[in-house]
Amino acid sequence: MPETTPRYARQIRCAPIGEAGQARIRAATVLQVGCGALGTVQAELLVRAGVGRLIIIDRDVVELSNLQRQICFDEEDARLRRPKAEAAAARLRRVNAEVEIEAHVTHLTPENIRSCVRRADLVMDATDNFETRFLINDACVEAGIPWIYGGVLGMEGTVMPVRPGVGPCLRCLLPTRPEASALPTIADVGVLSTTVTITASTQVTLALWALTDPGGVDCAVRALDVWTGALRRIPLKRNLACPCCARREFPSLEAAGPPPDHTVMWARNAVMFPPPADPALLAARAAALLAAGGVHPNDDVWELAVTDDAGAPHTLTLFADGRALVSDTRDPALALALWRAAMNSPDC
Repeated sequence: MPETTPRYARQIRCAPIGEAGQARIRAATVLQVGCGALGTVQAELLVRAGVGRLIIIDRDVVELSNLQRQICFDEEDARLRRPKAEAAAARLRRVNAEVEIEAHVTHLTPENIRSCVRRADLVMDATDNFETRFLINDACVEAGIPWIYGGVLGMEGTVMPVRPGVGPCLRCLLPTRPEASALPTIADVGVLSTTVTITASTQVTLALWALTDPGGVDCAVRALDVWTGALRRIPLKRNLACPCCARREFPSLEAAGPPPDHTVMWARNAVMFPPPADPALLAARAAALLAAGGVHPNDDVWELAVTDDAGAPHTLTLFADGRALVSDTRDPALALALWRAAMNSPDC
């Protein structure tokens, strides 16, 4: 019997898992996209379950408002503005030293997603936007890698496992990507911590099922209402004319033209700008933030608190990979003006 059996003894006793299933879990690599509300619960449960390797990708830092529902973080993480991926990884390594954990503080793009997905046996969705989910769907269907969709809003959660080539994909459920500006977000209507934990737990249950018995996973949509206790299982058949899983069209991976010059993070209520074409500008930007009274709370982040012409507060964040984030606005023009004012240059 393996030396690690005592740690997982109660899990192994569950008939669908057993010793063979635990060995499959132990051999698996899981890619988790996002490490906020859903992601911290997913990561905690997967690491405690003994997955072999967990790769965490997240583009943001810990804030005080996260602590209501993001279970890997504490007040010190928020005070030091630690990147979520790094903060979660530090905690999870203390939970289970047997698990190999990689943390990547970066933005997932069509340019880097293929290399990430192809390292994984399973992908977990812990994002807050459909742009990234459609990107995950295209990459996973192209590579034949299963993934588990999950979303939360208020008291409601939705979960759907995707098994490429077998069951429906996200575009069978949503043929057209919803327009982000037309959708409510948790910044608008809120979310309960219990909505998050129940939804993420359902995702992890399906993940363990997929890792231990890939052929048996039920690909139905699960719709949860934690306030009323309602749980609906919605059967969904694969669309034989689906442009993604049937016709093998992957527009999210093949976006024409240059990368966008900004991304509105609707749920985060922020605008993100990509790294500069000239990497040398990172040092100039960091120096400009510090010269304006900013702080450098950790190796990955520089920040400056500013106000706009109306007196509303904003935080400018510079990441070590060169990305810039302007909080508390969804207006790209305002975000760019605040950034350029802090840089004291239109070109920095």
